Amino acid sequence: MRSNWASGGTFGKLVINSDSTNSSYAQHYMTGYGTGVLASGNTTDGAFGDWTGANAIANNYGVVILDILDYTNTNKNKVCRLLSGYDDNGNSGSVRLQSILWKNTSAITSIGIQQWDSANFVQYTHAALYGIRGN
Repeated sequence: MRSNWASGGTFGKLVINSDSTNSSYAQHYMTGYGTGVLASGNTTDGAFGDWTGANAIANNYGVVILDILDYTNTNKNKVCRLLSGYDDNGNSGSVRLQSILWKNTSAITSIGIQQWDSANFVQYTHAALYGIRGN
């Protein structure tokens, strides 16, 4: 993943079943940088990940691995776990462990990924869905 955001690393917004209401999500994360650690969370957004922006070294992308647990279970809210990060060849970088809660018991039928800020994904950003199988 990479965006055209002009300053530092950037992150996205998870949109499940077209629900883009910030209060429908909560998250916790711990991010390690070369100079320290940041841990935080909130109950009002589905922001996720940490990847390179426009000021990163050319053709340098970040990675996000997102697991959606029990996506068809209609008896509980949905939880996602993430591992993300990037290395900008010693200029900057991070690794992030994160969880996201979607406060809804509906089965997940669609997943959207948007840039959180006013940026856009750049060419060659790629997303793939794995692990879905029919009965």
